[in-house]
Amino acid sequence: MSILNNLSQSNFKRDLLVNSKNGFTYAANITVLVMAAILLFLIENDKVLFRILCFMVIGLGFLTSAFYIFTIDEVRLTREALEYD
Repeated sequence: MSILNNLSQSNFKRDLLVNSKNGFTYAANITVLVMAAILLFLIENDKVLFRILCFMVIGLGFLTSAFYIFTIDEVRLTREALEYD
């Protein structure tokens, strides 16, 4: 996502992409912090807490990555981007 400035010639679309990226980053951070806070109240053992939190974060990351991979038609989007450019 570091090449967002090269994805579009429109300033509006670039700003929209950057804002979306930042919004999803903040949402992911808040989700992890909320999961950690809930686990802190439920689990006493620090090792178990850390392991469960790691598995939850890795699992959530896997699910969101799989959703992205299976729902985004990158070939079509690449073709359309080249046509518009």
